[in-house]
Amino acid sequence: MDKLTYVKATPILLKNHPEYDEQWLKKEIKDDPSILGLGDLIVKDVERIQPKAGRLDLLLHDSDNEKRYEVEIMLGRIDESHIIRTIEYWDLERKRFPNYEHCAVVIAEDIGLSKRGRPNNFIVFRAKKKFLRVEARINDMDSCKNALEEKDIEIVSLDKRSGRIKFRVTKADINNNRETLKQIFETAYKEWNE
Repeated sequence: MDKLTYVKATPILLKNHPEYDEQWLKKEIKDDPSILGLGDLIVKDVERIQPKAGRLDLLLHDSDNEKRYEVEIMLGRIDESHIIRTIEYWDLERKRFPNYEHCAVVIAEDIGLSKRGRPNNFIVFRAKKKFLRVEARINDMDSCKNALEEKDIEIVSLDKRSGRIKFRVTKADINNNRETLKQIFETAYKEWNE
């Protein structure tokens, strides 16, 4: 039996690395999508052109479950623009190919840490067939609630003690209320990543 050699890994940040960049990471995922831990996936497309919206980094496909993953890669600390972009690409692909289940995925080097040293989950998305369920941690719950109600966006629950609001976003909500949603995501991001 071969003797194993222990090598301690050294974490590196890719954002400003001279050799390893986003293209390198995209190629590594393209060559072996299993490194994402999402199952046995195949690469459907790389830098897929989105009508009037830029390019989706990766489109992955799970043929066993007829599910597609719209993947955006961000080096460095995650920001609200990548969250919005990922939702836009997810929504566009969902409209173009409604026969598949779709899942938006953001890969980021740094999602920030809470004051307790845990990863910040300031926004959590759960994709369903006809809507996107959003859970956001935000201090000014009343302003957020008022903004959502003003735009007729369905609020699922509101927990002032934990600072979490859950709401559902439909295709129409994304199309018609982009600025309101972006403002909520920006606020949640800034509050929990300062």
